[in-house]
Amino acid sequence: MEMIDDRNEILNCYPSHCTEYPYLGRFVARKDDITFRYQFVKKFCGLDNCADNNPNIYKYVDYISGIPKHFPNYGADLPQTFVMKNYGVDISISPWREEAEVDYTPRDIRNKNISNYIDIAFDTCAYPVRISIYEIYNPGNVIKIWAQKPSGQWDLLWKGSPQIVPQTSRLFSPPLRKCNFKTRTFRLEFKNTIMNYETAIDAVMFIGTSKKIYSKNFGESLTDLLKRINCTALHQEDVYNLTPDYKNAHSDICTLRMNVSEYCIIYERNIKEVSRKCYGEKCYHDYKRTKVSWKDIPDYVSRILSSKHHNQKLSKNDLGSSKRTKLSSDESRKLSHYSLSIFPDEILLKILMNLDLMTLYSMSCVNKRLNKIAQDSRLCTCLNVRNTRDMPIIYINNIFNYFIPKCKYLERVDFTHSDFSISLFEKFLKNCGKHLTHLRLGQCRSVNDHVLLKISTICKKLKELDLRGCRDITEEGFSYLENLDGRLEHLSLGVTCITYQTLCKILQKNQGMRELNLERFERDLTFSFEFSEEALVYYERVALELRNSCRDLEKINLAGVFHITPQSIKILGGCKNLRKVNLRIPYNIDEYNYCRLFSSCRESLEEVHLSRMRFTDYVLRLLAQCKNLKQLYLYRCNIAYNSFLTYSIIFEQCLELQKFHLVCCNISRCLAKQWEKQYPHVSVLVTETPRILPRLN
Repeated sequence: MEMIDDRNEILNCYPSHCTEYPYLGRFVARKDDITFRYQFVKKFCGLDNCADNNPNIYKYVDYISGIPKHFPNYGADLPQTFVMKNYGVDISISPWREEAEVDYTPRDIRNKNISNYIDIAFDTCAYPVRISIYEIYNPGNVIKIWAQKPSGQWDLLWKGSPQIVPQTSRLFSPPLRKCNFKTRTFRLEFKNTIMNYETAIDAVMFIGTSKKIYSKNFGESLTDLLKRINCTALHQEDVYNLTPDYKNAHSDICTLRMNVSEYCIIYERNIKEVSRKCYGEKCYHDYKRTKVSWKDIPDYVSRILSSKHHNQKLSKNDLGSSKRTKLSSDESRKLSHYSLSIFPDEILLKILMNLDLMTLYSMSCVNKRLNKIAQDSRLCTCLNVRNTRDMPIIYINNIFNYFIPKCKYLERVDFTHSDFSISLFEKFLKNCGKHLTHLRLGQCRSVNDHVLLKISTICKKLKELDLRGCRDITEEGFSYLENLDGRLEHLSLGVTCITYQTLCKILQKNQGMRELNLERFERDLTFSFEFSEEALVYYERVALELRNSCRDLEKINLAGVFHITPQSIKILGGCKNLRKVNLRIPYNIDEYNYCRLFSSCRESLEEVHLSRMRFTDYVLRLLAQCKNLKQLYLYRCNIAYNSFLTYSIIFEQCLELQKFHLVCCNISRCLAKQWEKQYPHVSVLVTETPRILPRLN
């Protein structure tokens, strides 16, 4: 195995720094006359949906071309990265993550026919062996990979469900299906949802061969062969990924390309030699009597091998294996008499609990018994009907009518970015709302005072309520929340017009509050109370109530709020169990006003967002006392000149630190690289062009 001499020609379509990747190019096995090609996305691929008029794509597709620029760093605001944003319909019964993300972009400026895929092209055609996606933010959202045929049609190479994986950078290489044609164009399809609404990809690698290869073991796919070579199994938490260890990602393919003839059959070779050597004389003559092309061998080999096993005489050496095969066959016949009918309903119910909505529906069509079990309300304890605002009202009604009789024991509901009939929603709550503990209605235009009245009357067990962006709720509607049983732990009221008097009463009734979200943004509509005298004391009164009534508060989000005062920040220091704090406010506050917050919560703080403050040595030392700090985000902060070296205190004393991001803080990238080398366990990001600022997880 050797690398060919025309490497420079291959690199012409990539940026100059691609030469740093040692395996980029093509490797030729002279003995087997087969080429393994390693390619990254070609620059200027020229595909239609790569234009900047597609609102799904924040950055041009050129950002996905070439080698990885940031991997394995992790973050949403890494510069020069491709970001896919989705707004598609999401209807499922699967569990959802803890944090709900709501996008406040007006729907009238979005493309209603929005796509959730990106087409990418490579320089040279090859038979696909592996597609590796370098994910650096919100991994797990790629659900399909397609390959384009010479005719222009698309062939599905891989399909999987969205994965809930650790929020770290990931090299994702799913097991591909067999592909009987050469290609250089692929389509990556993302899940349709606004939850965790953006996915950042640094690069995509395509590994392929110049000739089609198959495993010598009948029935073994190329993916199974690679796993056997590498002696690895898929991780339970990352079940679709063949490269969980990105540092040794392609060692299996490296072994394969050095021993192709040992593991594989190359079907481009002489047909007579291949068939006689690998499948016997009988197989070869069977092939000669057919008109099937050798290039279509996968399905044909299955047929002729089965006839070989049934008709060909076995030697004495094969007799033992024949007996074993017969025994296995007899056992399978015995097992074939058994079916799902032997299991009691309780076992079948537990099996069905692990299925997604579409599979559950398919199972209900098998027979009457499964259909009856599939109607059990215990299968629908969690329901997602997200982003259905643009659907015709008749479809929305059908969705409600379908789920109302099936959700008797419903506990969690997410209607984020959806509209519905008030009367139908009231019927839904009467039938399915008695056991609700989590209800998300973020950015629902249908939510008004009457809806909150019904919620407060029926949903007495609520622990989480998300009303972000519900602008039609008045003071009277919010007052109904005082009638709940005092179990609220998570309350999101961002971009609403609730007054501090009503909010304080709600906090008094729900003293177990652990999370409060009052975030706002500069593009939000302003309400009348923001220009009144009460705006000057709004957040001071709320902070006082949190300190006095909600001693277990762990998470506070005040990003973008107006009129927050230094006194409010000092008062928040009285909430000594705070773990995550977002104080990304749009104006300057003296740094010493944060001192009490840092000192009183130093044992609990894990994630901190700060903006527009001046960092001195004293403030940095105080912040470094937060021993459990894991994530630190600084936006537009002024760093004192003599404080650059003092940053080492945070790295050295905050041993749990994982992310340290500085946006528009006038920090040189050279200094950031020094930190990365000295503290490799911390993801350091320095950027001067913020795009999307991360919210609390």
